[in-house]
Amino acid sequence: MPVPLTADQFLELVGKSGLLDPNQLQPYRQSCRAGEVSAETVADALVRDGLLTRFQAAQLLQGKWRNFILGGKYKVLGPLGSGGMGHVYLCEHQIMRRRVAVKVLPLHAGQGVSLARFHREARAVAQLKHTNIVGGFDIDRDGKRHFLVMEYIDGSTFQTIVEKCGPLDPLRAAHYIHQAALGLQHAHEAGLIHRDIKPSNLLLDRTGTVKILDLGLARFFHDKSDDLSKRHTESPVGTMDYMAPEQALNSHLADIRADIYSLGATFYFLLAGHGPFEEGSPLQIMIRHQLAPPTPIRDIRPDVPEELAAVIGRMMAKNPAERYQTSAEVAQALGPRTQTPIPPPPQEEMPELISPSRGATESASGSGLPAFLYEPLSSPTPSPARGADTACAPSTPSQPDPLPMPAEARDSSTTLEEGNIPKFSSAPPPLPAIGSQETKRSADSVPPAHGNDSPRFPGRTVSPRVGTRLVVAVIAILLLVAGIAGVALILRKNGEASPPSAARPGEQPPAQAPMRLRLLVPAYFYPGGEGMAEWDKLLAVPDPSAIVIIVNTATGPGKVADPNYIQVIRRARQAGFTVIGYVSTSYGARPLNEAKEDIDRWISFYSGIQGIFFDEQASLANQIDYYAELYNYARKERGLSLVINNPGTTCAEDYLAQPAADVVCLIESTKDFDEFHPPAWMSRYKVSQFAGEFPKIDDSGKMKHYVDEMLTKRVGYCYITDGKGENPWSRLPRYWEAEVEAVRQVNQRDKAQALP
Repeated sequence: MPVPLTADQFLELVGKSGLLDPNQLQPYRQSCRAGEVSAETVADALVRDGLLTRFQAAQLLQGKWRNFILGGKYKVLGPLGSGGMGHVYLCEHQIMRRRVAVKVLPLHAGQGVSLARFHREARAVAQLKHTNIVGGFDIDRDGKRHFLVMEYIDGSTFQTIVEKCGPLDPLRAAHYIHQAALGLQHAHEAGLIHRDIKPSNLLLDRTGTVKILDLGLARFFHDKSDDLSKRHTESPVGTMDYMAPEQALNSHLADIRADIYSLGATFYFLLAGHGPFEEGSPLQIMIRHQLAPPTPIRDIRPDVPEELAAVIGRMMAKNPAERYQTSAEVAQALGPRTQTPIPPPPQEEMPELISPSRGATESASGSGLPAFLYEPLSSPTPSPARGADTACAPSTPSQPDPLPMPAEARDSSTTLEEGNIPKFSSAPPPLPAIGSQETKRSADSVPPAHGNDSPRFPGRTVSPRVGTRLVVAVIAILLLVAGIAGVALILRKNGEASPPSAARPGEQPPAQAPMRLRLLVPAYFYPGGEGMAEWDKLLAVPDPSAIVIIVNTATGPGKVADPNYIQVIRRARQAGFTVIGYVSTSYGARPLNEAKEDIDRWISFYSGIQGIFFDEQASLANQIDYYAELYNYARKERGLSLVINNPGTTCAEDYLAQPAADVVCLIESTKDFDEFHPPAWMSRYKVSQFAGEFPKIDDSGKMKHYVDEMLTKRVGYCYITDGKGENPWSRLPRYWEAEVEAVRQVNQRDKAQALP
């Protein structure tokens, strides 16, 4: 469907989507007839009036109107998570009005082992009904899409809580592990081994109740036919940082005592702020779990009572026979420490609530729903150029309000495009676990409410909003909701606020006030030894928002996660840098599924990755479909916020027009930048959609001259390095600080020139 340009075209799409009935749309149609109104203006009004959500409206503005209803009965409200085993959405049953978390298996995984695992997870959640386990309601399919309907929980995972707020008080930690042990005991009594207990799979809600998440790796130990890990030689199964020694050797034969070990390692994490073994490769960590004792918890936290330290020690005994033999024994051992009640978790540990406008459902303000359900798409203050939009006010004060809005229309917030689920393009980052409502978004101010000069639409009165957007909660998840990535969607402090868009033919390029130059740094040096010194220098930059870091662990993400990269990427993200992963495409000759697997690995291994750098990109238009598919996969299906392609030379305009990239690197050359003449079509796009890299520039004066010329030639990202060493990207240039300063001066100069 073409992108809607006018209000009428937008309202037509809304009607086709089935999100609103004609009675709700009619007053808007009538109001917009008085003048030429843009699609964006009426979309903002519908969002502010609580009839559409920000994400829905953003999708409709892109011409996407299909698949807002899953299975004919679940209206998708928003993305909650994304990972190798599926995508998770906040949904609402159309008739029952019950909010649920729906996990959707990707289309490409709807058969074979992936489908068998999915069905096994469904059987697992169906058999469990316990306060401390996320419950399951239904499994169904929508065409070729299989989905699992589960309980929706408003809260934060312990991974996020500890990363955000630090280690827990010993009393609180004991209470929470006690609850988790009770949930595990229920699962064990039902014949289930979880096999992936870790901080990111334990969710704490606002009342202080712990919920066990993600049964995607669970195994029925009484069911001899349930031998996926054995039949497909997928040992070890689980997460290495918390995996029991025997589970690493044979995941299929691990019993309930392996879950007890993992719960003990999680207990350790809650108190220490990190796992039992931090340093080394995954193989080294596995060996340490086999042979080495962790640092005693009281050496790290002297305030931990000796009896609690003893419980952790027994839970993490190397020999399963020396551990507690059941989770009930763990709960019993912690019982004396849980007699003193604790208050609900502090508000700063929970996802931040935002009061919706009065147009939203009355219960929404305390529902804990993601803030993106209620945010306007754009700044509500109309520009003078859009003065004609004010003609959209009702013709008379007595014009009736639309009919009462059903609940499912008030809060809906996700579009699922025709081919796949999801097709995220402007939504908050995905949340980390089934039922969780955390996001990875950076804090941002909510735009002010409309003033008296704004267009008036029928419906509910627009009221000022209280609060701020949800706080970033970036967590490391290897299986269910890795990357998470989500999501998502793009309101990140240091990345693009939304997918860059070209001006339509005949129009001026989108306004940028002021333009800004950023460094696009290929950090292809290992974060250890001498390479770590380079990373320390890179991460010491005073303005992290001016830098995008490209990470390349092994011509891509590699086959296993590297702990050193995990730590340095986490440091970079916490400092405010944008971090993207390297993927080679062999100029379009590499099979698509291999490139997509690299994207999945980046997300699974390194939770801080925000985008992808596709290297060795073809430059001719005949390869556009290949890169457009990769772009859609990375941005919309996997929830990443930035895709940069590198043809190394001027490519066809189609790569940005379709789009197949957010940014293209048009120059990667040792030639003189003065000889680069931007093609005419570049003027139709934002400066921030073009990059250039110049290796082996030894003269720092020439480097400064190049930096000075970047914005003049419409290049918004650059990197210049000297010729020391065979690989120009294996270290920072010797004039690194001078280059950073040159970029700062260019940005300060352009900012000053942009002032009135």
